[in-house]
Amino acid sequence: MEPQPPPPPAVETHFADLCKELEVDEGVAGEAAALLEEGKDVFLTSPSFGSKSPEDVERLCFAFVLYCVAKLKGKGMKEESSRVRLWKILEGCKLKYNDFFKESQQLLSKIDHVLRSRYGTDWEDQLELKQLQSLVNLLADASRFYCKAFNELFLSTSTGQEPGSTKSNPEYFCFGWLFFLALRSKSPELYKDLVSCIHGLVAILAILLIHVPAKFRSFTIEGSSHLIKQTVRGVDLLASLCHNYHTSEDRLKEMMGKFHKAIEVFFSTKAVRASECKLETLDKIDTDGLIYFRDLLDKECFHSNFEKLEKLSSTTSWEGELDLKRFLINNDNIISAENSSRDFTNLSCPKRVFETLASPTKTIKNMLTVPSSPSSPVNGGSVKI
Repeated sequence: MEPQPPPPPAVETHFADLCKELEVDEGVAGEAAALLEEGKDVFLTSPSFGSKSPEDVERLCFAFVLYCVAKLKGKGMKEESSRVRLWKILEGCKLKYNDFFKESQQLLSKIDHVLRSRYGTDWEDQLELKQLQSLVNLLADASRFYCKAFNELFLSTSTGQEPGSTKSNPEYFCFGWLFFLALRSKSPELYKDLVSCIHGLVAILAILLIHVPAKFRSFTIEGSSHLIKQTVRGVDLLASLCHNYHTSEDRLKEMMGKFHKAIEVFFSTKAVRASECKLETLDKIDTDGLIYFRDLLDKECFHSNFEKLEKLSSTTSWEGELDLKRFLINNDNIISAENSSRDFTNLSCPKRVFETLASPTKTIKNMLTVPSSPSSPVNGGSVKI
């Protein structure tokens, strides 16, 4: 008689392995295991999960239990800043945000009495799941818009390009998003809705167009079908962007004024009138009212400025449950396209964007040694948009 295969690992073993992988505090892991044991029958045998496989249900329950305990037990403790966060839990459980939020509502209702007895009557408010879900929806839409708009204005960040190609520019792409996150972190009240976020992102795109070397653009100024607003002095950059992205020019200028002040504070650099500068990036653009910062994206300063933005975009508030930088890596892994309130086309941002966020020093050094490509607009290659 052939020996029987060993039984599959128990649910408790799976959960213990997950906690070990995520380096969860022993106290949190122990309490979460107890909560899982207490509600296991309700969690894992519920018919309300529809067609989900037992493995999917198990991962959802693990994520839910671990987040509840990590959040509620860690509230106000000294080690609060170092506890495992929701984004890390979902990453370990291989779950999307929207799947977690969708199923967590029914899980909450099933063990309300248990959580109430353990953590008090206000446990649901302490979890802040509704606020997190709203923020995920907002930033998923905002990042989808930013991906699409950036790729309309700048050369593709395609994974098929060699590191030395002028089409390898995820560093500027990430810089713009981190700048947006840093501004949100300092003044979240200014970006509570999608309209405000889009105005902020268009302002950032304008700043990038003024500062990023022209060889990285996907168009030339002459005959561009994208920058169509003109004055007697050249292309009206802000009016053109407002026309393309349906934003208010007055509101955009107001945003840019705030951003200019933030740049001076963030990077300890002084603004100069763009009209006083003779720069390739400003060629054939009406510079009236535009501002330039000499040390913003210069070779000598870019690396340190990028690192400053990474620190500034981090937050210790409830938003820290989400890794906001990762909204650029793959929007589908954040929230499904069908759950988005707006269609900006589903753009999966490339591997090199992830590499930039994971190791900015290496990728920035590659970027700063990029030669001008014969096919770039600077050297005569014209790509109209």
